[in-house]
Amino acid sequence: MNKEKFVSRMGRTVEKNMLVGVHWNVRLNAWSIVQFKSRHAVGLVLGYASEITLRDVTTHINKSTQKKVIESPTGAKDRHAFIVGYLVDLEYRELERNVYYKPQAVKDFVDAEKYFNGTVEYIDHVDSVSMSYNHEKNHPLVKYNKAKELQVTSA
Repeated sequence: MNKEKFVSRMGRTVEKNMLVGVHWNVRLNAWSIVQFKSRHAVGLVLGYASEITLRDVTTHINKSTQKKVIESPTGAKDRHAFIVGYLVDLEYRELERNVYYKPQAVKDFVDAEKYFNGTVEYIDHVDSVSMSYNHEKNHPLVKYNKAKELQVTSA
């Protein structure tokens, strides 16, 4: 694992196979890597990276903070939605499917292609997720592979 791509917060470190939560930090234009003690217990920010790949991935959304974000007249962003998994690498890997999440549009992370084609497929548990930044489109890039468990509903 290339730790040169990791910017530590207050001397904290990351290790391969560590359970972490990741969210896009709009102020830093980087992925914030947060310690998770379990799939639902958010800990301290460990640091930041421009690219990251996780395995055995679930999602975690703090619903009360999500509600505040949705109701904010200024569209204020607040840390509330995480992709949680075991750290594989601080590199981006090209995976099969795109992930989409916008709290004003969907309640959880969904398959992007299916969402924009009229079907909502929530991403509950997938084998792997890789995150980077799309400089051409000026937004975070999140891709996943091999859904283990997907809930499908009509849009």
